[in-house]
Amino acid sequence: MPSAHLMVIKLTHLESQVRLSALLRYFAYGDFARFCHAADLAYGDATASNKFFCANLLFASQVAGLCEVSTAGGETQWWVAHDGDIHLRSRRPKKIGLTEAWLRDSAEDTQPLIVDYAGTPLIVGRLGGASAPASLFDRAVGDILPRFKDVEHQLCAIVPYTDETHVADEAFLPTTGKWDPIDLHALRGSHLVRAREQYSGWAYFVQMPDQGIRVRITQPEWAFIVAYHLLPWSFEDLFKLEGRNLQFYRAVRLPALMCRAMFAAASSVQVGPLVSFRDVEAPCLVGLAAYFGEARGL
Repeated sequence: MPSAHLMVIKLTHLESQVRLSALLRYFAYGDFARFCHAADLAYGDATASNKFFCANLLFASQVAGLCEVSTAGGETQWWVAHDGDIHLRSRRPKKIGLTEAWLRDSAEDTQPLIVDYAGTPLIVGRLGGASAPASLFDRAVGDILPRFKDVEHQLCAIVPYTDETHVADEAFLPTTGKWDPIDLHALRGSHLVRAREQYSGWAYFVQMPDQGIRVRITQPEWAFIVAYHLLPWSFEDLFKLEGRNLQFYRAVRLPALMCRAMFAAASSVQVGPLVSFRDVEAPCLVGLAAYFGEARGL
């Protein structure tokens, strides 16, 4: 039996999650500031005591399906489409409580499904047994996402170096998993770069100065997929695999469908400087490697 203290913690987080879900449905859509406002109302002091809490909660909410997130215009925008509890049918079935009915009937069975680097629950729910029929996320990654060559023309636009005027520029360094400030015109070698324009968010480019080519990435969540296909990156530049734990740097942005497929196959997720999907089912790992291996003809 769980301790009374643990039960109080679980109930508190579930109550906050139900409140957040109701607030997101009420607002329907918004920017990051509105999401933070909803989180403040739902979680209270937790958002004030941890400056990364709202950002981690938004990421966790996207991975779990509480909301959809877009940064196509450079600014974070979110919206919701769910109208009840989430039932994820996959090899690792999960149920995520978002309603008063769940709070009333299932509180004792919940556990953290996504936590932050300090172990604070971000998404709570329940791992289920065998699930049938399976959902979209029970399929291989290559069957969920389109092949790069089929969408390349939608994701990439070649632009002259002089077309953009920016306030700040940064290059992503796979060895550190960080964005570092750089001078685009002094940059040597090919890189994934991002630039903040004066009155908008980040724009993403693959910069290949030796070839005199600069590719603007039209959909930011695909930035690292595009970079993988255009730059001499390896699978290990994006992912770290320790046993069945799949990790990538928090700065790495991947399509939401890919993250949800990994979440569906994992027992839990930890969000911090590294995002770690834990105890991932083997077919998901094989499918992920195959998706990126196709780009290298493997």
